[in-house]
Formats: sequence, structure tokens, C-alpha cells
Amino acid sequence: MTNNLSDFELQNILRGNAPAHACLFDGALPYVIPVYLLYLDGSVYIIPIMSKHQKLCKKYGLEVCLSVNDMPGEDEWNTVSIWGKCDEIKEDPYKQVILQGFNKKYAGGNSLSGRMVAGWNGTVFQIKIKHKIGYTEKRALPALKQPGPTGKAAAILAIRA
Repeated sequence: MTNNLSDFELQNILRGNAPAHACLFDGALPYVIPVYLLYLDGSVYIIPIMSKHQKLCKKYGLEVCLSVNDMPGEDEWNTVSIWGKCDEIKEDPYKQVILQGFNKKYAGGNSLSGRMVAGWNGTVFQIKIKHKIGYTEKRALPALKQPGPTGKAAAILAIRA
């Protein structure tokens, strides 16, 4: 059964540690890239995990779709989708505050050494949200049937029974 997430639930997923992917389009090909995500004061910030993807965001990231998927249990799936405009943050004091937020979330407060973002070159993007939506789905998983013995093992067990 699928239901819409409340705004509170949606924000909790964005604040959590669920995997996030940004979807970009260059006019001919789509790109789906993994990103570090920070949700702070109602704004979404991303750092592409791979340095080559930072170039894609700069070049094709004007319109972006962000997908965040969370599985709190085996039978539950939450997804949040955000559409918006992706802008690079260049102002240094503002950028440093955002980086401190990423640092606290991903590196446990340690410095931005290679632990947080391999190949990070100082590129941070803000997604100016035009639309956001979240869904949750719960479903009972089918019971897995355990395979029984076959061949000689099945014959031996049948004789013993």
C-alpha cells in the first residue's frame, strides 16, 4: 500500500543518512550520480561523490531531480523526490557554514580530509526546490520456501521416514 509522506516525515528522511542520487540531463543523455546530501534550514545542498560528477553538475545541473530512498525495515520503502534548480555556492563565508554541516554529518566533526569526499575540490551545490514529494510503501513480503533435498538425499530421507 502506497501513501504520501507528511512534510515532517519527508524532512526526517532528508535529514537522515539514506542514499541520494541527483538526476541530470545534458539534452541527449541522462546522468544519475550519487551525492552527499545535507538538508539544513529547509534548503538542500549536495556534493557529488566523484570529482568527474562535479563537472557534470556545473555543466548540466541547471534543472535537477534528487531522489532519496530509505528502507527503515524489510517491508517498508520511503522515497523522496525533489525537483529544482542547482546552483553552485561560491560565497566563502556561506560556503564554510554549509561545509561545516556536511563535515558534522559525514565525518563526525573531523576535518574534511579524504574521509568525507574523495577528490573533493570545493564544489558545493544548492538545490532551489520547485517541487518535492514523498511516498511510503509497506507490503508483506512473501514467505520464502526453503528448498528441500533432491536426488539421492531426497530418496534417503524418504526411506528413513
